[in-house]
Amino acid sequence: MSGNVVIYDGKNYALIDNKLIESYLIMDRNYLSGFLKDTTTRLENYLNKHGHKSVNILGLNKSLRYKEGIFRRR
Repeated sequence: MSGNVVIYDGKNYALIDNKLIESYLIMDRNYLSGFLKDTTTRLENYLNKHGHKSVNILGLNKSLRYKEGIFRRR
């Protein structure tokens, strides 16, 4: 992976230039939700914790894409 990675915790941002560090990001999970596909319980809990919902005002699922990964040392 080349380029920068931005991490946001809801309040602060961290910019990581991966050309300057000796590690890399391994993407290990990829999730989708939307029409006829509910979010996972884990994502639902995360959204609720941060004041967001996975459904719109009509009660229909929002289209969401989310990925997880880990930083590994080389």
